[in-house]
Amino acid sequence: MESFATPIAEATTPSLEALKAYSQGRKMSSLKGDTAALPFFKRAVELDPNFAAAYLSMSSAYTNLNEVGLAAETEQKAYDLREKVSERERLLIEGHYYLEVTEN
Repeated sequence: MESFATPIAEATTPSLEALKAYSQGRKMSSLKGDTAALPFFKRAVELDPNFAAAYLSMSSAYTNLNEVGLAAETEQKAYDLREKVSERERLLIEGHYYLEVTEN
């Protein structure tokens, strides 16, 4: 497990407000669906434009809502930021990218 140990500022976001918005988005996704979650994910990346996990969650929401172009755009942003996250997050982002964007 130590290979996955990354300081929280690097693994997610140094912005507490961005993390709160992201967490609320995850909660909304479970309770009310992707449409309700999207504004929270958008707010998270407004607060921290380098918040790769928020872009990934936003991409998943867009995919579920059949917004293919927006899903690919936000997935690309997550992928572009993958070097700034923990190893676990990087693998998740890369897996989604290759499955959803490149279809490999």
